[in-house]
Amino acid sequence: MRALGATFNHGWKFALAIGLGTLLAAAVGVLSFGVFAGQAAGSVTIGIDADTSGNTANSLGSIDDCHAAQFGDSFDIDVYISNVADLKAWQLYVAYDKTLLEITGQDPNYLVTGLSSLDPVPDLSGSHFLGVGSSIPGDGASGSGTLARLTFRAIGKGSSPVYIRMDSAYAPILDDSHGGKIGNDDNDPYGYYDASVTSARVAIGQSCDLATPSATATPTPLVTPTFPPTPTPILTPTLIPTPSPTPIPTPTPIPTPTPTPTVGGDTTTPTPGAGGPEEAWGDMNCDGRVNLGDAIFIARYLVELSNNTGPQCPSVGDAAVQSAGVTIDWGDVDCSQQFNLGDSIILARYLVNLTNQPAGCPAIGENRVLMTP
Repeated sequence: MRALGATFNHGWKFALAIGLGTLLAAAVGVLSFGVFAGQAAGSVTIGIDADTSGNTANSLGSIDDCHAAQFGDSFDIDVYISNVADLKAWQLYVAYDKTLLEITGQDPNYLVTGLSSLDPVPDLSGSHFLGVGSSIPGDGASGSGTLARLTFRAIGKGSSPVYIRMDSAYAPILDDSHGGKIGNDDNDPYGYYDASVTSARVAIGQSCDLATPSATATPTPLVTPTFPPTPTPILTPTLIPTPSPTPIPTPTPIPTPTPTPTVGGDTTTPTPGAGGPEEAWGDMNCDGRVNLGDAIFIARYLVELSNNTGPQCPSVGDAAVQSAGVTIDWGDVDCSQQFNLGDSIILARYLVNLTNQPAGCPAIGENRVLMTP
């Protein structure tokens, strides 16, 4: 794996992160993102409030766990946080039933304001990414308030949960201004939030307080029918035994040739295919789709910040594929033989249909079986 030549202190990391976000937004004419860092705080709760009444950036009304709507209605739901100290940046996924709801609007600039990374709307995917990093120097935000406000539209009838994902690489990350992770109670190395969480639901075409169904009366039993007598069984015929098939001899396997070591190197050339994982080119965090989070992944790597990845995801710099006889490393999206902001920018351009991959470079989003060492 290639290593960065320079080492940054925390102040440089955050300043460079803001600069990367500005440059990336300028490169594509749209899109903005945040690169995050932090330090752990005390007791904290994040969750979903189905009623935004009384909620502001710095205060919360009563927390409601259900919103009643009719088919076609549009309404707001808040992602909130309470009892937080020094919140500098946050990122999370909001999940919902995509057959009943779609997200049509979003505003992430409440308790924390600055650079944002958002899945586009309207969103019918059922899992919506939100993230904000403060661009204000100094300590992060403290207290209780709204993190983001989402506008939903009811597109079906039934009851849909709305909740913050806590599974594996989709779990929230809350950063403070000192390099620590807020709510990482089990101290896992990725800094995932695992403290208190609340959820809500949306009842479409029905009440939030559904009445308990009445008990069904026990039906009157039918008269037991009289069955005819059991007939005398027919004699069982004698079966002719099936002859045993003659076994076919097992062929002798042909031995697999051993790959020749690369001249001048200290490792052998990795073998493409055979046993390697299959991932979409450019899906840096291996979440099954290429989106703005992958551009952010590379930007975070360049300033030596940690990233969330799936359990089978390659590391940046691992030999990934061979194209036109050249080995291309994971993270070198534009096949330039180096890791730089160009890899982040080309992913952002891909999201607005402006990508122009060099000849011989895998197409962004193309599934490729990665090499195994």
